[in-house]
Parts: sequence; structure tokens; C-alpha cells
Amino acid sequence: MNSKLLTLILILTSLTAYGGNEREQSKRLYSSLTGGTANKAIADKYEAKLISDGPLAAAEEIIESGQGFYSATLRNFFSPTTNENGSQFVDFNDMTATLIGMTRDSDGTTVYPGTSTKIRFFDVFYKNIMYQYDARDLSGRDSTAFTLVREDVSKSSGWEMPVRFCASSFIKPGAEAVSANCISREYARDEFKARDHIYFPEYGVAVPEYNRTKNYHHKKLQEFNLPYNRKDLFVNRGQVPYTTIYDDAVAGVFSTRAFAVAYYKGGTNRTPFKFFARNFLCLEMEQLNDTSIPDVYVRRDVDRKPGEVTDTFKNSCVGCHAGQDPIANAFSYYDYDGETIDEGTMVYRDHKVMIDGSEEIVDGVAPKINLNNIYSQGRPVVNNSWINLWNRGQNKYIEWGSESSGNGAKSLGKMLSETKQVRKCMANKVFESVCYKKAVSELDKEVVSQYANDFDKDANLKKLFAKIAVYCMGSNA
Repeated sequence: MNSKLLTLILILTSLTAYGGNEREQSKRLYSSLTGGTANKAIADKYEAKLISDGPLAAAEEIIESGQGFYSATLRNFFSPTTNENGSQFVDFNDMTATLIGMTRDSDGTTVYPGTSTKIRFFDVFYKNIMYQYDARDLSGRDSTAFTLVREDVSKSSGWEMPVRFCASSFIKPGAEAVSANCISREYARDEFKARDHIYFPEYGVAVPEYNRTKNYHHKKLQEFNLPYNRKDLFVNRGQVPYTTIYDDAVAGVFSTRAFAVAYYKGGTNRTPFKFFARNFLCLEMEQLNDTSIPDVYVRRDVDRKPGEVTDTFKNSCVGCHAGQDPIANAFSYYDYDGETIDEGTMVYRDHKVMIDGSEEIVDGVAPKINLNNIYSQGRPVVNNSWINLWNRGQNKYIEWGSESSGNGAKSLGKMLSETKQVRKCMANKVFESVCYKKAVSELDKEVVSQYANDFDKDANLKKLFAKIAVYCMGSNA
């Protein structure tokens, strides 16, 4: 069905769903996009907007209202992708922040600073992107935020709380003495000593600067409930030198701290692709299992005769490993040094090892990747080159990106960013998020399919939320 015709039919259907009761529609629209309940003033506002400008315009205004779409709906939507348990109940982190920021800015008009290149949501899988709260003008001109350092209080204070912070730079022109820009707030001693803070006068809070060894910055954004719709405050600062000092380590969300602690810590780095498939392809490894793929890239740590039964490998194990192992090689230079997201660092290339009782640094492939040599004739991992063998055979329907091979997570991420199944998966997940059900009816499936195609063209996830919410504000929900 033609996209414009389908959209018209869906809008007309939703508008007549309650027999012209636009108030109920506006309340449902507000609830599905923000997770909140519209009071009388809110219901009045969006009922009027719906009547005057149409449901899509009302949905878009609700999204930008700062009343829950970014801080609640999107946070709950993306948080499960940042941990193996798929839980919403995890601390705010740089991966969730980046996914939210890219959703906000992939609106068809926002461009990357200093360029004319429009931001597309799919860039989140490979570009130099990382969102944080930082309104400082780094050129030293007028700014809405101040860099903070500890005021030189009495040496005998013993770091007693509360601690007093003062602006040390980026003072607005005409500002009075430095002491006039001080604030008082209690912070944990170890946190306070670890880094400087950024003070946001409008909200009266100081937020720790981003630190690649801690998650304090994003946890404070959560604690202070700072708004993510503010383009002047919640900004993309890139990843170098924040998450890494290596330009070739940058790979969108694949090189955020949150992704690293969830999927690079321990193991053999097959996990990153497994959870990308679950979260952004809506596929489990069992669904990708294809025993017709040659096993030439299966690693040495895979037993070819598990339980002394050769057929187990041939009929089951190889179906996942033959495709997964050569893709997972893209992540072979990454590791995570630490136990939790609050304490630890993503490692790229420079891996600590003990040699003859002394700690040394080895470059390249993380030693853990080749640690287990169960089958010596298996494939050792010697670099970060990858190849996609699933772009043929039964998994061809996924419509993978154009490149079938490359080096590193960045090039793999670019290929995955072009994959059509990502669009279908995201459209289905958005449908479940705002419609509170899976797409099961033929009409529901057609809506999801058409809007996935639209998403493929405009890369505007925010609009995808708005359009599906409009569809579900009527009796179809």
C-alpha cells in the first residue's frame, strides 16, 4: 500500500476511533509517549493542538515538551540494551545517553557541528558520538556552565562535608568575585577528589565531568533529573578523549563504557554481536543458526567433539559459530578492566599481562580471545578483521549492509547500520512500547512494515514514535 495513503487511512481511523472524542485521544497520546497521566491543563492543551493541527503535530509537541519522552519513555526503551539481563532498572550511562541524544537529534534538520551533514539515528552504531551534559563554551567565551574546582578551604578541615565548589574558569563576562559563583552541596569524598565538576546555574547543581573510569557523570544526571531535550546542555562531545584516546577505537555505542562493561568484560567478545542481534535485530542466535556455513573461521576454543559426539558440533554448534566467530573478530581489540560500571575502564589494544612475574603491555588482540586452545586446528584470532558469512543462505533475508568484510568495530558498525532488519526490529519495539502490545493483526503488521520503510528513508526514530503513537491512540490499541 502507498505510504501516504496508508498514513491518511490510519489518521482517519484514529480520529474516528472514539466517535470524535479528541480529549480521550489526546490523553492516550500523552500517556503512550511520556508514561505519565495528563492532568486537566495538559489534556486541554493537547486536545486543542490535536483539533487545530492534527494528531501528528500533537504527538511531536508532546515529545518536545520535556514531560517524559526523553527521560522516561526513551530511557526505559534503551536501558535494557545496556545490560545482559535486559533490565530497565540500571543506572543511566553513556550508552543510554547516546541513544537518547541521537533519537532527539536525528530529526531531519540537526547537523553535526561545523558541517552540513544531517544526523541520522543509524550513525549511532559507528560514528564518533557520545552525549553528556556540558554547556561550557570551550573557547572561553560566555557560557551557561562553569568548570568547578575545590575551593582552598582550611587544610585542617579534613575534607569535611558539605564541600564548597567555586568556578575557576569560563566565568561570564562581568561576573563578580569567584566566591560569588560558589555553591555548596554534599558529595562523596572519593568522588569529589577524583574530578572537577561542571556547575549549571539554571538548575543549581554541579555534575562531575565525564571520566572514562567512572559512571558518576551520568548517574548525577539521573539523580538531578536534568532534562535531555535541552540541545544547549545535553550535547554530543564525541568519544575522544572521553571514552578512549584512540581514534580507531571509536565505534558509536560499541565503544561506550556501558557497552564495554556489559559485553567486553570477561568472555571472548562473541557477546557483543549476540546482544546486538537480540536488541537491534530482534533475533536470537538460535534463529541465526545455519549449519550450511563452512566452519573455516570457527575459533580454537570450540570443541569439535563435545561429549565425544562429533555430530553435536556438525548439527548444532557450527550453525552459530561459523557465522558468529568471523563477525565477532571485529571486537577482538577491546576489553574491560574493572568489575562494575562505576569502577573500570574500557581497554583498546593496550592489554596488561603478567610475563615472568612482571606486568607488561601487549598490543592488539586481547589475550583472553585466544586463551583456550581446545582444538589446535581451529582459527586463531590475529587481528580485528571480520567477515559476514550470514549475508548468504537462510539469513540473507536480514538484508545486511553493503560491505561483507572489514577491519574493526567501526566498519562492522557501519555495515550493521545499513542492515534492513534493524529498521524492522526498531519499528516492532516502538510499537510494543507505545501500543502496549505486539503487532499481531494484519493491519498492525502492515503499519509496522510501512513505518519501518519510512524509518529506513528518514532515519528519524522520534518521528517513528510519533507516527505509531498516533496509530495506537484510537480503537486499534
